Amino acid sequence: MNTSSDEYLLEKIKQRDKKAFKELVHRYSNLLFKVSFRFLYEQEASEDIVQDFFYKLWKDPSKYREQKGSKFKSWAYRVVTNLSLDQQKKIKTLEIDETNILNESISLEDELEKKMRFEFLKKMIKSLPEKQQIALNLCFFEGLSNKEAADSMEESVKAIESMIFRAKKSLQKKVEIFKQRS
Repeated sequence: MNTSSDEYLLEKIKQRDKKAFKELVHRYSNLLFKVSFRFLYEQEASEDIVQDFFYKLWKDPSKYREQKGSKFKSWAYRVVTNLSLDQQKKIKTLEIDETNILNESISLEDELEKKMRFEFLKKMIKSLPEKQQIALNLCFFEGLSNKEAADSMEESVKAIESMIFRAKKSLQKKVEIFKQRS
């Protein structure tokens, strides 16, 4: 077993090895934060999701069991996605942290236009069925391959491709309808 592989680290974590846990946290914190943020658009809530994920993993590392060739990364994405979706359902309105968006080098008009586009895109993506949202977020925003997203979602690659195709078509249709109304 490779001493730097995720599986090796997980075995060491089961033996309560803090260095192995620290390495896994270091390796995946930023990636998992991005996954959560794509659903919640809230820094603190996304940080809490990732922290909760790692706390539960440390508390009971046997929760991860390699199944069907699924890698730790895919499993972690799936768990964080599910935690984020649960949190998203609890949040009625999402506000973007202004400090993450404002940039003094851009004019206020440009900043407002950028924010409006971002809000519009966020609203359009959130109107998609949940599985299409997940597939888009994993493949386009997180850069996972269709195979990795399929593993994470426990779907076939063809199903992921179909979800992405339907999501794109739906988004295109919604944008066209919006343009016609404007």
